Amino acid sequence: MAIPISLAHALGSIMSLIDSLTVPKLLKMSGYTESIATALYGQLTGKAFVLINVPLTMAMALSQSTVPAISEVYTLNNKSLLKKNMEMCFKLASILAFPCAAGLYTLARPIFYFVFQGMDDGWELLQILSIAVIFIIFSQVATSIINGIGKTFIPLISMIIGSIVKVFISYQLISISNINIKGAAYGTLISYVIISFINIYFVFKYTKTRINLFKSIISPIVCSITMIFIVVIAYTRFYEYTLSINISTILSILCGAFVYLILLLITRTISIKDVLDLQKKKR
Repeated sequence: MAIPISLAHALGSIMSLIDSLTVPKLLKMSGYTESIATALYGQLTGKAFVLINVPLTMAMALSQSTVPAISEVYTLNNKSLLKKNMEMCFKLASILAFPCAAGLYTLARPIFYFVFQGMDDGWELLQILSIAVIFIIFSQVATSIINGIGKTFIPLISMIIGSIVKVFISYQLISISNINIKGAAYGTLISYVIISFINIYFVFKYTKTRINLFKSIISPIVCSITMIFIVVIAYTRFYEYTLSINISTILSILCGAFVYLILLLITRTISIKDVLDLQKKKR
């Protein structure tokens, strides 16, 4: 079981290595000088990927805790508890993925300006990768569930397919001058869309379980959309009063986080009982 799981994780590092070898070369082939090609690649790896790694790190912790919870109830053939655990996994993934993606997409430019001290070049890459965050998080959770039920070769195969697609998309798009480095970001997005759909398909095929889509997916989406409207209004108002991008960005993010939590409680997407249950499981 360890071999396919390890190989699937290793593919992510291998793809980063392939990117470092191919992306600058493709940029130079499309007419950019070496210095500009290096700068564009730095916008992707040194800026955009750094920011999306924040929610992905939290998602990784969620994924790691999923495996034993799913494995136990699947082995015991406890269908009701398996359904409950899967719903909780996908709900937590949604609660994390959708607001993070919405926030990073909407505030991409001011976040870049704030984090990288006024250098906001490449913020469009963050917008593309913010959408990819949704599919990366869901693919991580689905992978953990599949590993938990012992079908460890499926995530490896999906990663191989996604990696091939990523390389193909990158080769096709990066050489187009008006797309350039965005082609690598689109490659990442499309590859993880495919990986997540493959993994999720096999999750439901092998568990033969159906989850409550409203509580697990739709409700967090509605809360995220509502939150982002308030964040946009808050950012505009804060900027009118402070004339500071940095202050407006911080305050609007804090405002959005608070509003999102309230919306989750109002819509009963989560409850105090859910939080207490999670704390008990951690202990």
